[in-house]
Parts: sequence; C-alpha cells; structure tokens
Amino acid sequence: MTHGTSDPVGTALASIGAGASTGAACVTVGLIVLRAAGPAEAIIPVSLFVGVVVAVATAWILSQPIADYFRRGLTAAIGTFTALLLAGLAVPADMLAGVFGLSVYLVLLVALSIWAWLKARMAGGA
Repeated sequence: MTHGTSDPVGTALASIGAGASTGAACVTVGLIVLRAAGPAEAIIPVSLFVGVVVAVATAWILSQPIADYFRRGLTAAIGTFTALLLAGLAVPADMLAGVFGLSVYLVLLVALSIWAWLKARMAGGA
C-alpha cells in the first residue's frame, strides 16, 4: 500500500486490537494496584470503568479514516468487548504468578497496544 491510501478493513481491525489491548492494560494496572495496596472496594470498578472508556476512545479515534459513524461505533464496541475478554485473562496470570504474572501480562498488553496503534495509523493512510 502506498503512502496516503486508506485500508478500511485494516484500520478497523487494528483499531479493535489497539482499543482492546489499551483498555485491558488499564484494567491490569488496576489489578496490580489492588494487589500492592491491599483490599480496597473502589479499585476494581474504577479500573473497569477506565478500561472501558479508554478502549472505546482508542478504537473510535484510531478508526477516524472510516467515514461511516455506524462502522466506527461498531469498531469501538467490538474493541470494548475484546478489552473485557483480555482483562479476564489477567485472572489466570494473577493466580499463577501473582504480581509478577500481572506485570508480565501488562508488558505484553502494552507491546500489543503499541503494535496495533502503529498498524492502525499505517492502514489509515497516516
């Protein structure tokens, strides 16, 4: 693909991946804080809310080259659902290795997020 052309399917898929991994990373940070700070009632709901908002915003912003608002909204919704699925995968990491497992999972999510951001920008013609 040449510079300046847009691939809507690639943009949508990469935006979903970026939104999902960024939102799940926010939830994982909340779980690490919960493990480090001890029991606190507000950490889980707040980190879930922040993760959902970040997932929606990331997928929506990165899918700007897609002109149809319905398709952009669908991209954001799928990214949010996938973020919650990826956040659920933090539970086995926590059970197997505790804070170290969550930290490794967070590093993987951040790496995936950076890669997906770059792919979304390239597919969008930026």
